Amino acid sequence: MSNETDRATPRPWAVCDDRPDGELCIVTGDEHRLPIALVDTQNTGDAQATADATLIVRSVNAHDALVDAASALLAELEPETRRPCDTLIARYWRPVAALRAALALAREVTK
Repeated sequence: MSNETDRATPRPWAVCDDRPDGELCIVTGDEHRLPIALVDTQNTGDAQATADATLIVRSVNAHDALVDAASALLAELEPETRRPCDTLIARYWRPVAALRAALALAREVTK
């Protein structure tokens, strides 16, 4: 993938809840555990902040594999979806369209 995610901190990431200052943060998943981001616990509470941090880490760690898998599946299906009146098109048009939309969203940069 050659986009903004290539310049992000290498994965895997992890949730760190054992910092001396008590802050919840997202860190590199290697032995260095370098901080990537602090997670707000004051406005959301510990349980919500932990859930949010966990979702972020799981999403980031799975991102490249999911994009690669979706891209490979779409590339494999592409020739089949070009033929008119094919049973495959009728049966899988909506899931393929949803997969294309999800892949576009995964590649989108939001600020």
